[in-house]
Amino acid sequence: LYYKWLAEEEKYRIRLETLRLAEGRAKMLEKRFKEGDVERMKLTDNERSILKRRDEMLKGELELIRVKT
Repeated sequence: LYYKWLAEEEKYRIRLETLRLAEGRAKMLEKRFKEGDVERMKLTDNERSILKRRDEMLKGELELIRVKT
């Protein structure tokens, strides 16, 4: 049980880090879009990616809670 909790904790940490990276990329893409270097489609695709990562993170939080109890 302890190792399952430890594994879920690590998965959660990785999900959080990938979400932060995607959010950082969004800021960079927004700036490049305003400068005319990036198409709107890239922004939309990155927004979709962020939403997917947030969903994965929430699922990970639920699994972490489930394993802890």
